Amino acid sequence: MRFIYQFGITLWAGNLLFGQGLSVKTVPLLSTDQFSLVPSFRDGMAGVSLAVPDGLADVFVNPGKMDTAKSSEWFMQARYNHWSFAHETTVRSQKSSAYYSMEKTTARSSIFTLPMGVYLQRNNLYTGLMTAVQSLFASGEQSAQFKAGNYPLCWLAGLRLPGINSSIGVGLEYVRIRGIEGVHLLYPDAVSLDQRGSARQFKIGASMNIGRGDRWSVLGGRYFFNVVQKDVAITNTDENDGWLVQTDYVKKISAPLTLALMVTIDRRHHPQIPDYPLAGVPCDPGNTQAWNFGLGAKWENETSLFGVDLLYEPIDAKTWTDATNDARIWNGETIAKGGVILRNDYQFYNRILRTGFQLRPASFLTIASGVQLKWHSYNYYQNDLINGVETTGKPQREWTETVWSTRVGFKTKKIEVGYSLQLQAGMGLLEQQWLWRMFMPEDSLIEVARVDFFIPPSIPLYVTPVLYYTQRMVLRYTF
Repeated sequence: MRFIYQFGITLWAGNLLFGQGLSVKTVPLLSTDQFSLVPSFRDGMAGVSLAVPDGLADVFVNPGKMDTAKSSEWFMQARYNHWSFAHETTVRSQKSSAYYSMEKTTARSSIFTLPMGVYLQRNNLYTGLMTAVQSLFASGEQSAQFKAGNYPLCWLAGLRLPGINSSIGVGLEYVRIRGIEGVHLLYPDAVSLDQRGSARQFKIGASMNIGRGDRWSVLGGRYFFNVVQKDVAITNTDENDGWLVQTDYVKKISAPLTLALMVTIDRRHHPQIPDYPLAGVPCDPGNTQAWNFGLGAKWENETSLFGVDLLYEPIDAKTWTDATNDARIWNGETIAKGGVILRNDYQFYNRILRTGFQLRPASFLTIASGVQLKWHSYNYYQNDLINGVETTGKPQREWTETVWSTRVGFKTKKIEVGYSLQLQAGMGLLEQQWLWRMFMPEDSLIEVARVDFFIPPSIPLYVTPVLYYTQRMVLRYTF
């Protein structure tokens, strides 16, 4: 849930704890799901979910979906996220035309999370509780070591209404935040970066079993996010709040085939946006309106399951810069302090394809695999009121992100054990542009190679790709 704007750096608005917040980015920076912690067998199918139900995960996402959870259970999940990066600086000696590798820059980050929870239902009442301990560690030659611990908490409760084949529930999600993945990299000269804040979300949901396998559900949420980031000479505040509404309809066409439709609306306001040293852009307000239209299908028999999701995400993001003092503009007029001097309008047209399968070669064994492709594309319009300049781009940037996952699970009547691996590619870190020097005195080569040069935000920024992987080990007990 990081949000930088202007000049095509990035717009990050990631998920809350287990929510459906839509991700908005203008540069393929690494964004993670570090707070999505409820176990699901769909993890091995790259998240295929529109027509593929998962009782436990669905009821934590939408507390009104009691009909998808069939029994009470206890669960625990050990989760490990990791990425690493290595970069060699190469220079040429004056005395030789050969290239020499002078220095290697490395960076790495790891997150270990241990969530535990329980879901209970009795008669027409149900409730769920989940908490976790999350430890984040990052290090690199270009940034200080960073350690932090986060503490998520989720609670839900609901009521089944058998007379109308419906259920209704409420949920509360809270994270005490002390570290968000990747933020320390935007403070390359930080001595000891401190992050303190919280994320909160309040939800109400309902679902109705229409009959013959058809189901309709709706979810509404209100969320808040605030983190203060401090270093010795810098204090930044990252703040946003918004509303989310989601509805879906599942239609059973035949015994093996099910179709699903989903619509999500996410509207958020960003009162304060961090002025990251690496980005070098102002930290003024912004608004985002994001939509998600999805079509899903599932084909299933006794031994196999196949699912596919198609999603389209049109997003409108507007940001602006306020004058810190009275400003004289191009036509001689004056914009008073606090007035808008720069406007940015981003129009996104993102598409997502998810597909995955699960096989059951034996009654106790399941094997799953899947892939997700997300195509990012956006146009922008900028109005510089100071200089009277209007800029348009169509599109400014396009890129593709890929997620591949696999899972193996073992299940008895009461106990389930599963392991999943997920790899993300197509994203990365803002690249530090190393200077290449030719024909320099040999005694100055190493010193020059250590100089970092960052491309200004007014021209394209470069992203160094990294491979991000997530491992999960799940234990579930049904009672």
